[in-house]
Amino acid sequence: MFNKELGGGCILDLGCYPSSFSLLIASQLKKINYNNFQITNIRKEIGETGVEIDSEAELKFENNFNSKIKASFKKDLGSSSVIHGNKGSILINDTWHGDGISKTIGKITFKYKKNNIKNIFSYEIESISQKILDGVNNSSFPGINLDETILNSKILEDWLNA
Repeated sequence: MFNKELGGGCILDLGCYPSSFSLLIASQLKKINYNNFQITNIRKEIGETGVEIDSEAELKFENNFNSKIKASFKKDLGSSSVIHGNKGSILINDTWHGDGISKTIGKITFKYKKNNIKNIFSYEIESISQKILDGVNNSSFPGINLDETILNSKILEDWLNA
């Protein structure tokens, strides 16, 4: 994690999660080519071993879709995400488990509670196992496909090397 020559740093270790979540949301928007992005407002704190230990950036896509992404070994950033739209917002208290979701439209808030009884990784294992059994070479929503994986890597590379 802290060895630069081995790809250490919080961007490569943790940054893939907020950037892939941003791509997931962007992929659902009409009239947006999420391959066209800019990464701006980059801030990095470099630790004593030469790798970033705290960083944030903003992804800017077409049609005013922006996403603030953060990765840190230094701070507890929590596990929540907020999606702001023209008509309201969605708060996901536990992004990686999809639990504790609130949707606010105007002054009305709707709360959703999902009781996960399985480990989140079990869903991935089941999905990829079924794809292999079916002879399918690509994932389907909400899984990340090969093009999105490459794009996610490009975002991380731009974030890291800026």
